[in-house]
Amino acid sequence: MDLGQRLRIISWKEYFRDVTYLADKINRDGFKPHVLVAVARGGLVPARILSDLLAVDLIYTITVKAYKGIEKRSTETYILQGLEQKHVYNKIVLVVDDIVDTGETLKEVLKHIRSFKPREVRTAVPYVKPWSKIKPDYYVKEVQEWVVFPYEMYETVRELSNPGGLTKVSENKR
Repeated sequence: MDLGQRLRIISWKEYFRDVTYLADKINRDGFKPHVLVAVARGGLVPARILSDLLAVDLIYTITVKAYKGIEKRSTETYILQGLEQKHVYNKIVLVVDDIVDTGETLKEVLKHIRSFKPREVRTAVPYVKPWSKIKPDYYVKEVQEWVVFPYEMYETVRELSNPGGLTKVSENKR
C-alpha cells in the first residue's frame, strides 16, 4: 500500500482555515460557552485558537491516554489528569480536540465532565473519522486517513523513523 494514501498532512494554513470555520459554525449556532476544555495534547492548539475566535478566556485541560504511537491504540482509554468540579459545575462547556477517531476518548471525557454537573456540554473538533462511535456537535471535515497535524511533524517523523515504522503504518489495515 502507498503510504501517501494513508497519511493526510495538514498545513498551518489549512488547519487555521478549518478551525476558523469551526468557530464560525459554533457562532452561527448561537452557542456561547463559559469555558473550553482542551483534550491534551491534540486539543491544545485548536482550543487556543477557538478561545480567541469565540472570546472565551477560560481554558482547562484534561489529559487522556489512548494512543501508543501512529495507528497503535491502547486497549483502554483512561483519564490521566482530570478536572475539578469547580471548573465546570453549572457552566456551559465546549470540549475541544483535534480529531475524533473511534470516539472512545471523547466518550471518556464527556463521562468525566458530566459527573461534575455542567449546565451544558458540547464538543468541537476540526476532523472526525467516519467510523467514530460518537459524532462531535461541531466538526469541519470527515477524513479517513491518518492525519498529520502541523504541530506534530517532528513526532510523526520520529515515529516513522523507528525500525519498521513505515512498514507498520503501510501494512496496518483500516
